[in-house]
Amino acid sequence: MNSQEKKNYLSQYIPLKRELQRSIEELKRWKDISVSLEKESPDLQTAVANIGQIENRITRQTKKLKTVTAEIEKAIMSLEDPTLRLIMQRRYIDGRRFHQIARELNYSCRHVERLHGTALLKINIKDVVSCRN
Repeated sequence: MNSQEKKNYLSQYIPLKRELQRSIEELKRWKDISVSLEKESPDLQTAVANIGQIENRITRQTKKLKTVTAEIEKAIMSLEDPTLRLIMQRRYIDGRRFHQIARELNYSCRHVERLHGTALLKINIKDVVSCRN
């Protein structure tokens, strides 16, 4: 797996988390709507059906997010250097940009980018991905 493929793999977490958050917000909206509807109304039946579908989607998304999170964390923990692990966690789990990580660690942005490149070369994703299949 090359560095770009590793970045793509590690980058799965943030979009999945956002997707789950959007579904949770959508569920809340439908629940708010259903409270304002009259009993036995066709609109209420539609709202209840939508709520059920969204709850099922949230269950699937949560399961996938937990699996992906565990895989990414396992891959990151395969790095021996704690600084490299921290950079990868901040980047791919916390969703921080290089300049934010650099400020936190009191490094230059360029140095963080170099360390990130080193981490990509060293990170062991192959074993994690093969466990999924």
